[in-house]
Amino acid sequence: MNFLNDLSLSQIMTRLVGYLIVVLVHGFALAGLATLFGDRDAAHSGRLTLNPLPHVSLPGLVAAILFQPSWMRPLPIEDRALRGGRLGLVVLYIASLAVVLAIVPILTPVRIWLSTLLTGTAAVSVLGTIDAAQRLGLWFVLLNALPLPGLTGSLLLQAAYPPVMPQVRRLELPAMLIFLVILGTGAFQSAFSPLQSSLVRLLMN
Repeated sequence: MNFLNDLSLSQIMTRLVGYLIVVLVHGFALAGLATLFGDRDAAHSGRLTLNPLPHVSLPGLVAAILFQPSWMRPLPIEDRALRGGRLGLVVLYIASLAVVLAIVPILTPVRIWLSTLLTGTAAVSVLGTIDAAQRLGLWFVLLNALPLPGLTGSLLLQAAYPPVMPQVRRLELPAMLIFLVILGTGAFQSAFSPLQSSLVRLLMN
């Protein structure tokens, strides 16, 4: 995959900003839901914020720019503090990813409206960023739906067997590096491209 030669500076910038938008939406939604369900740690750790930087994972940012599928910095959630306990974890998993999916079609009329107002370089930059955020959002959901360390899907592991979480959290960084290698081969993108293309047609057109 000759991804470095294929990327222009404008693509790098739009993907960078698009990634910040996606992790802000997802991170704030997950932290907000965790707080609503009774776990105050997310708020105390500074994750209940509209500043995207606390949600950024450096490996996830690299993945977004180079490959598009990405992830945010993991947010530890205490299942014993949640209303609904382990079932609450499943609700948080589904709802926080659903919020990202919901943002994708919402951005489409915004993109269309702005295309009638902007011209020249401003139009290219702004519309490209919105398009990148939508596509990155779809890839983000597809990757983070997987129940793996370092991803939002690890909430499913915690819901299934909470005592496994110390080991899962120790594996987060190695798992992220492995994700980068797998994404670099294009295997994940090839496997999930049909589903991603279907979501693009459904939610972006």
